[in-house]
Amino acid sequence: QQVPGSDMVLTRARWQARQGFRLATRRLTIRPFREDDAPALVHMAVPEVARNVSRIPPVWSEDGAREFIRESAFCGVPGFRLAIEFEGACIGGLGLGRSPVGIAYFLAPEYWGRGLATEAMSAFLPSIFDRFPLSSLEADQFEDNPVSGAILRKFGFEETGRQLGTSKARLEPAPVITYAVTRETLKVQP
Repeated sequence: QQVPGSDMVLTRARWQARQGFRLATRRLTIRPFREDDAPALVHMAVPEVARNVSRIPPVWSEDGAREFIRESAFCGVPGFRLAIEFEGACIGGLGLGRSPVGIAYFLAPEYWGRGLATEAMSAFLPSIFDRFPLSSLEADQFEDNPVSGAILRKFGFEETGRQLGTSKARLEPAPVITYAVTRETLKVQP
């Protein structure tokens, strides 16, 4: 039987998609979301988190969280989200958007102030530049969420402008600060 040659070609994108995306730090595992993370995501849909993340609604059903998980799959290209796991539990997420290619992250409030977001980003950001041929990454933060901006600046993100941004958990657009970091200006944290 004839087998077309194109079926046998392993492109970079196909290879990367099959490799998955998993990182480990001293305290965290960064991994694909799983269906059993849905209850943890529902728990994170509190105003302090949801209003600062564009894709988290103010009230999240487990079905809605499972849909978010299905949409999050890593396929070897930008446009995916990963779970942040601490002591065996999903405590937040990281993502890489498609257009513009930008990063986002969130943690459940009970894990704030422990350096976990910085630790997750310390692994995630260099791995993005290693994995993808990108020259820069973008990010933004709502003006009323200064801690997020402080974390971004630790890694060398520089302010590029101000505009209005939206979140499913906000009634109307709100001011955001936009940032960018290049492969050369990324500051890797210990």
